[in-house]
Amino acid sequence: MSPDVFISYSRENQQKVIKLVEYMREQGVAVWMDESDIHGATMSTK
Repeated sequence: MSPDVFISYSRENQQKVIKLVEYMREQGVAVWMDESDIHGATMSTK
C-alpha cells in the first residue's frame, strides 16, 4: 500500500516532525518519512 503522505523535513526539525507523524498515523493517515537518513539525490525503489 502506498502512503497517503510523504514528509520532507530538515533534521533540525526532526523531533517536531516525529510528533506530527505520530499524530497523523493515530488518525489513520499512512505516512512515509525518512527515518534512517536518505542522502540527497537517492532514488527510492519502493
